[in-house]
Amino acid sequence: MLDGWPTDLWDALVFNVVEQQLSVAATRAIVGRLEGLQDGRLPTPGELLATDGGALPWIGLSRAKAAYLRDLAERLFDGRLDPDAATESRRRNARTELMQV
Repeated sequence: MLDGWPTDLWDALVFNVVEQQLSVAATRAIVGRLEGLQDGRLPTPGELLATDGGALPWIGLSRAKAAYLRDLAERLFDGRLDPDAATESRRRNARTELMQV
């Protein structure tokens, strides 16, 4: 994921949460450890939700960032946040959901 731009909404959200107030090197290390939980790829929202909550701080995420990622994963998993929002009204709804996190 860090070799180029994130490929989808989930990747972009993960990257943006992790990189807040961190160096590029620290972000790469944490994302690499997160990918290590799923054999070299980012966990899907469902996989992240199934991950033991203690694993996220162990890989270097603050408790707050772990909570943000779990909240975003829940919203994507249950459909409150639609990664395929194509119409303007659906994009506004997605923006509103993201602002609540």
